[in-house]
Formats: sequence, C-alpha cells, structure tokens
Amino acid sequence: MIIEITGPSGVGKTTFIKNLCSYLDRAGRNTGAIHSASLNKCKDIPKDFCEINSHNIKTDLRSLPWFFFLALKNPRFIFFCFLSTIKLKESFRNKISIIRSIIRKIGIYQFLNRKKFKDILILVDEGIIHSCHNLLISTDQETSLKAVTKFYQLAPSPDKLIFLQSPLEKIIHNLQKRGDLSPRVGSKNLLNIFISNACTLFRKLSDLYFKDNLSLLVCYDDFDDINYNDAISYINEKNR
Repeated sequence: MIIEITGPSGVGKTTFIKNLCSYLDRAGRNTGAIHSASLNKCKDIPKDFCEINSHNIKTDLRSLPWFFFLALKNPRFIFFCFLSTIKLKESFRNKISIIRSIIRKIGIYQFLNRKKFKDILILVDEGIIHSCHNLLISTDQETSLKAVTKFYQLAPSPDKLIFLQSPLEKIIHNLQKRGDLSPRVGSKNLLNIFISNACTLFRKLSDLYFKDNLSLLVCYDDFDDINYNDAISYINEKNR
C-alpha cells in the first residue's frame, strides 16, 4: 500500500514520517519507506529507491523502465508533466533536474504499485503527487486553479494520501534554519514568495482531494499537536 506524505518544503514531512513509522512499527504493522534506508523495513525496495537524499543517475536508470510502463498507461499525465516543465521560467539545467525528479517519482510509484506490496504499508516522502511542487511552482506567480485541477485530474493517486499544513511563518523559519534553499530560489529574498506560492498550491490541491474523500489533511502549529491516531485510522480505512 502506497501512503504518500506531501506538503511544502519545510512543513515537517520527515518528522511526521519518522513518528508515524514508529507508531506503525510498535503496532506490529509491516512497513517500508521511501525516505531513508534506516526507516525502510521492506527488503524488496532497493536502496537506490528508499534513500531519497542519495538519488542519482543510477536511480534514474533503475526508475526508467517503470516510468515508461506508466507512460503507456497514462500518456496524458506524462505529456502534462513535460509541457509544464517546458513552460517553467527556469534554466535548462534546472529543467533537466526537474525532469529527472519526475522520472524518479513516477518510476518509483509504478514499482510500488504492484500486488507484492499491497499488504505492506509503504510511507513515501515526496511521491508522485508531490511532483506538482516541481511542475507548477515558481516565484513569478501563484499557480492557477485551472493548472492545479488539471494535475488532479491526470495524476495517478497513491492508495492513501496525507497532506501536511502548517503556518507560513513556521515553514519559512524551518527552511531558513535548515539553510538548504532550492536551486530554483535564487536568493533568500525570493524564498518567502516561493514558499507562499507552494503553500497556496498545496492548499488548492488538498481541497480537491479532500472534497472527494481521497486524502487526509493534517494541520498543526506544533508537532506536539498532532494526533497520529487519526492518521492510523485513515490508513486502516478501506479505500472507497
């Protein structure tokens, strides 16, 4: 079972995934993770996939056959991804990085979307739905609802989808504290705009998924406020 956790950079996905994984492990559930090798308990997931901070050209090549498999099933989504990338006002180098990231996300999604993983709770950090962050966010303007809706209509959904939301000021503070700005953010002056547009994008997208009962929305000011029982209950629900 693919359980994607998504939201703007700096919202706290890593902490949430680690805590949720710990809760599930203590409950005796069979888990895996696309986040880090230390969290992943599923031996059928290669390290090239599960260690997202070490993704490289080898990961791209391993993802490619699975990417093409989904491309045959859903060519409209692939076309949307490439067209959206072309439209971005980014350097050629950044566009290549975005395309590589999309290939990995789609390839890993298709790799996991098989019967052998259906009984394993696989927590995915920045999965296929998170590709909207690569495709639709810029410092120039907010993403239109039309573009967000198009993504929603075309993107294949994970089995479970959890959106994280936190106040904008807290997210900006977290990113400034981390200091690892995206290559697409040329300066700290543009960080606030980029993150604000990201929060708006995820808010629009989460509204669409939540309206159709396809996701769980977790809003919080502090991690101590999170009730992980809600997430576990959502995971245990049968898909409609």
